[in-house]
Amino acid sequence: MLNSDPPWLSCSLSHLRSSLSILTHDELHAAVLRISPCFTPRKHYDKLSCIDAILDHFEICRTVFSSCSPASIYACLHNLNPNVSSDFPCSLMITSFFEAAYGPLVASILRKSPWHAQDFYPLPDDTILNDMPWLTDDLSPWMNRVPRKLPINVLKTCLCSMHPSTRPIFKVISKQSCWHAILRHLKQRGRFLFHQDDMFLLGQLTCVRPSPEIKAYTHKSIIHEILSAEYGKNIFSEVSRPLLTRKQQISTCTKSLYHEKKMQEKMMAFKLVNDIYVSWPHKVPHEVIFKQLN
Repeated sequence: MLNSDPPWLSCSLSHLRSSLSILTHDELHAAVLRISPCFTPRKHYDKLSCIDAILDHFEICRTVFSSCSPASIYACLHNLNPNVSSDFPCSLMITSFFEAAYGPLVASILRKSPWHAQDFYPLPDDTILNDMPWLTDDLSPWMNRVPRKLPINVLKTCLCSMHPSTRPIFKVISKQSCWHAILRHLKQRGRFLFHQDDMFLLGQLTCVRPSPEIKAYTHKSIIHEILSAEYGKNIFSEVSRPLLTRKQQISTCTKSLYHEKKMQEKMMAFKLVNDIYVSWPHKVPHEVIFKQLN
């Protein structure tokens, strides 16, 4: 698989154009300056012009690579990155070439493969829910647990990194709305991946985490790796955090209140002792000599 063309190399230009549209003008312009001598830093180019320049260059390169030998691809890559190894598989050499040409950000956006987020993907069996319970139809337990430690900017960055064709609707100013949108998208993405074979999943894994070495993953562990890379470790860890039952929630809350009350009592006792110490008359040291009073 690593010795063949990467799966994202054959994506349609319309899909790639939509992918690049999520980037800012400055991010696109920085990539264009790396590949096009006609673009100058001082002259203004709009966002569409930058996208067109990147896609024109991308189309030429992938046409050339489709008929090139690995040695020819390595020669092209070596001109951009002399430190790359000639032992790299073909797909990783192509990936490294576009990363060196456009920069990691634009190259990672181009590697987003299309998928149908609106389709229905039933679970093959319920045993999957043991490892990923958030794939269930009822997401209310996770929706009710809005993460406090994750700032809203992290959630918005995750949503904005999604392809426009799959991104759910959400309110930018609402943390709860952002969290619910991520959960809905994650459920659909996870179910879609469970319906794919191992070869497809390994191809997706190399898109999000290009590496010359692929460990012996199971079907479920590959999906875990893909989702963790796509949504970010912080978000995926928060979703994967075990849910507490109602009884456990009450018990945890009671213990937390008990420890908080004990801490307050200790602080009050310490303050009281300190106040008494400060206000209590101090014994006059022996070294102090008072003047004789007539």
